[in-house]
Amino acid sequence: MQALASGAKNIVEFGTSYGISTLYLAAAAKRNGGRVITCEYLPHKAAAARKYFQEAGLADYIELREGDALETLKDLDIRPDFVLLDGWPDLVFPVFKLLEPNLADRAVIAVDDVEGFSPAMQDYLDYVRRPENGYISSTLKPYKALEYTIKTGKPKRSSENR
Repeated sequence: MQALASGAKNIVEFGTSYGISTLYLAAAAKRNGGRVITCEYLPHKAAAARKYFQEAGLADYIELREGDALETLKDLDIRPDFVLLDGWPDLVFPVFKLLEPNLADRAVIAVDDVEGFSPAMQDYLDYVRRPENGYISSTLKPYKALEYTIKTGKPKRSSENR
């Protein structure tokens, strides 16, 4: 819903798994005239996801990259305007920091299971909850919680915070 409502065209997902979330993101990307770049570390999950993408008729809107997200998400040719971080909890912050320099203005970042995997995601939460870093963020309380973050602008330098 959020990817569709925000008009997201350049969607990035960390943690494809079997592709359920990817299909929803791809449906939004199709309607918004965009695409999804997603990554999955485990080959058997990536193979199953590709099958589901074909069956759903959305494969043309999805680029699935296999392997370590810190490698497969380098050098993106897009400025992500919607990001779903739903992969290995210990990698959420490093993947976010990899994507951060290229995030579009007002990009939406959704992180799943932020309470279910504490303290693994605490560094991410501490960072995006500090407005001086250029974000506003709130925790939504479905099962294991979801952190919903919006990029508000460039981080303020320490001299601007006085």
